Amino acid sequence: GVKRIKDGQYSTRLAKQPNNEFDFLFASFNEMAEQIQELIEKVFVEKLRSSEATLKLLQSQINPHFLYNCLFYIKNMANLGRKEAVVAMALNLGEYYRSMIRLENSMTTIREEMRLVTNYLTIQNLRIQRFDYKISIPEEMLEMEIPRLLIQPVVENAVIHGIENNPDFGIIEIKGDHTDGKYHIIVD
Repeated sequence: GVKRIKDGQYSTRLAKQPNNEFDFLFASFNEMAEQIQELIEKVFVEKLRSSEATLKLLQSQINPHFLYNCLFYIKNMANLGRKEAVVAMALNLGEYYRSMIRLENSMTTIREEMRLVTNYLTIQNLRIQRFDYKISIPEEMLEMEIPRLLIQPVVENAVIHGIENNPDFGIIEIKGDHTDGKYHIIVD
């Protein structure tokens, strides 16, 4: 029974044998095997729930209004014969959504997150054209791991609340800093 449990057969139970001095040991073994099986099943269910939550989070990030505006921009630029604008928007939009729907890992590097942010800012810059952006992250920080979609929503907030509703020209600056043993990413 111990060997079968060790081999991953967690449904293994020992048969009770009457008048056996090992009855207590067999009962304890069966209780232990049942607890192990329950824990493994709980972990599996939690992993499924976590995957579903991640998927729902990513789906909620896919803003239909944003997508509609981008597609409308592509249509208008095509009607005006501005092929380079159509290509730029389509490529950045494709890269942006490809990055958004990757589910294999909840973590990413700052380099990858900056790639997503750059796609997003390029898309918005094509649409709005009343702002510029500057990204300056030290090379030493680019391979650091962070949770996916940590920086992009902050940048999106800066565009929506700082640029879109303001008729003046704006600048969004994203910079990395390392002071006192701590790393910072500042969105201004």
